[in-house]
Amino acid sequence: MTDPTKVIVRRVRAEDSVLSLLADFRCADQSADAEIEVERWIQHRLALWAFDPGAAADEPQVLATLDHQTGALIGVFAHEHAVMHVGDVMIQAEKIAVVAVGLDYRRRLDVDNRRYSDIVMSSGLQAIEMRTPPQRRVFGFVHVDNASSFRLLERHSMTRRIPRDAMTQLVTHR
Repeated sequence: MTDPTKVIVRRVRAEDSVLSLLADFRCADQSADAEIEVERWIQHRLALWAFDPGAAADEPQVLATLDHQTGALIGVFAHEHAVMHVGDVMIQAEKIAVVAVGLDYRRRLDVDNRRYSDIVMSSGLQAIEMRTPPQRRVFGFVHVDNASSFRLLERHSMTRRIPRDAMTQLVTHR
C-alpha cells in the first residue's frame, strides 16, 4: 500500500468472505512477543471465538475495516458482553477482545488524514455504543509490553489501568 485510501467498516458474519483474509493478516512486529501473540490469535482463533455456538450469549461481534479500492483487510476490532471484575466488584461491561491494524497501514493516514488505527478503534467503540446502555463500561486486557496498544487506547479515553497480573493490565474508560 502506498497511497492513502478510503475505508469500509462492516460487521463480519459467520459465512463472510472476509474470514478468509484472517489467516494471512499480519499486524505484528516480529520482535514483539505480545504482538505476535495477538497476530496468531487473529489468524487461528478469532473466527472460532466469534462464531462458536457456545459464545452466542456473550454476543461476540467482529468488525472488519477494509480498503475500499482493493478489499484488503486494514484492521479488526472484536468485542463481547462480559463482566468486569475490579476487586470484589462485578460490573456488566463490554470487553474488547482485540484491536489490530495491519502492518501496511500502521502509522499511516487515510485520504481524510485520519490514522487507520484510530478509524478501527473509533468504529469499534461506536459499534459498542450503538448496542449497549450508555453507562456500560468498556474494558480490555493489554500486555504490559504492548506500548502501541496503550497509546491507541489512551487516544480513545481508555486511560484507567488496573494491574491484573505481572504481564497484563485491565484498561477501562474513566
